[in-house]
Amino acid sequence: VTDTKGCSANNTMTVFVVGTPVTASPSAAPASICFGQSTTINANPTGGSGTYTYSWTSVPAGFTSTSATATVSPFVSTVYTVTVNDGFNSSTASVSVTVNPLPNQFILTGGGSYCLGGSGVVVGLAGSQSGVSYQLYNNITPVGSPVSGTGAAISFGNQTLAGIYTVIGTRVSTGCTVDMGSSVAVSINSLPVANAGADQTIAYGISTTLNGSASGGFGAMNYSWAP
Repeated sequence: VTDTKGCSANNTMTVFVVGTPVTASPSAAPASICFGQSTTINANPTGGSGTYTYSWTSVPAGFTSTSATATVSPFVSTVYTVTVNDGFNSSTASVSVTVNPLPNQFILTGGGSYCLGGSGVVVGLAGSQSGVSYQLYNNITPVGSPVSGTGAAISFGNQTLAGIYTVIGTRVSTGCTVDMGSSVAVSINSLPVANAGADQTIAYGISTTLNGSASGGFGAMNYSWAP
């Protein structure tokens, strides 16, 4: 210090800086999700005073929060940015969440009924995507191995078990799955029981009446006699 007469004096003091700067290290768990799923974002603050406030924003815009953690369900891949303030300083950082699309849905084809002992009926899918595998289910039971998509209609072959058939598609690269949203039914028709009647003995040149009958089966019966 110096006074008005030009006399001066000095002294020293030391400022001790303690602690570390406040830092935000946001994370997302999981960082990659399928469309329709949720993930949790966390600001993960460290350093500073230890008492924090939070301000979240997003690109695309639409998300804001003042919590340390939040559950989000973005429709598209989104960058979340958080600013952490410890009352003295701030730190801003971002985390990305990737949203993977689901496989496209296609209508199931085929199904129907067949006669007991027959070869069954074909079940298929009206379309498919490359890079997607398709698993056929009878009710909740997997049928056969998954069929790889070709970009065109696919077939699961003849199905002989009665039930409701559905298909789930799985994108191989991401594991994202979707039910095709439709179904076909397979039913088995029991066979009719034919009864030609009792054996008869007649003289040569004499006619007789054949009295056949049938039971079981479905609907009206058609009869065809042959010697």
